Amino acid sequence: MNDYLEEPRNRYNELMASPEIIDSILFEGAKKARALTAPLLENVKTKIGRYK
Repeated sequence: MNDYLEEPRNRYNELMASPEIIDSILFEGAKKARALTAPLLENVKTKIGRYK
């Protein structure tokens, strides 16, 4: 079990030692999420009358 968890444990330790890597990962994820959701939210707001 220890051998199985060695790689994820090493990755975790690497990320915990470098918060800027975590920030970068989160920033890229947020950018992707915005690109997917912005058109949907615009459509919803148009349909409920928020935009005319």
